[in-house]
Amino acid sequence: MPRRTGGLLSAGGGGTPSGSATASRVESGGERTEIPGITASQSGILSLLSKLMRGSVTPVAARDVVEDWLLE
Repeated sequence: MPRRTGGLLSAGGGGTPSGSATASRVESGGERTEIPGITASQSGILSLLSKLMRGSVTPVAARDVVEDWLLE
C-alpha cells in the first residue's frame, strides 16, 4: 500500500465481490477526503498516487484531480 511520509496520501483495497476496489485518501492540515472505488488496477492506482504526490494535491482538490485522471 503506497503511503506518503507522514500519512498524507495513501491507497488501500477494499474487498468487493468482483475483486479489490482501490481507494485514495488525502490528508492535509486537518482536512481529509477519501475517494473509494477508483480502480481495481494496481498500476492504475500507483499512477494516480504518483500524480497526486507530484502535484501536492490537497483534500479540497483531490476529487477534481481524480475525475480528470479517470477521463484521461
